[in-house]
Amino acid sequence: MIIRNGHRFEDFITPVLDVLDSLGGEAWLSDIKEAFHKKYMANLEPGVDWNEITQNHGNPLWEDECGSRLSTYQLLPKNFITKESHGSKGSIWKITEQGRLWLRKNR
Repeated sequence: MIIRNGHRFEDFITPVLDVLDSLGGEAWLSDIKEAFHKKYMANLEPGVDWNEITQNHGNPLWEDECGSRLSTYQLLPKNFITKESHGSKGSIWKITEQGRLWLRKNR
């Protein structure tokens, strides 16, 4: 499986939900990103500078794609996760039953 760049957030849904599920279904976003990096960096589209720092958040591209952009444009609108914001500490994501169903169908 190749996770592609170019605003193809759909490619990130299953891997991120898989990571969240493996973390017990609830985790700090920072822990989700760390686990995603360990498990899926080898699956990211070759030829893309995934460590390029983005202008909007100042994070590496891979981190933006599997984090805030994904939650805003895919996971929250589809009710795959809930998100609790904790200010400068970050946020906690929880997988919902809809998210678990998606994961079972798409793993």
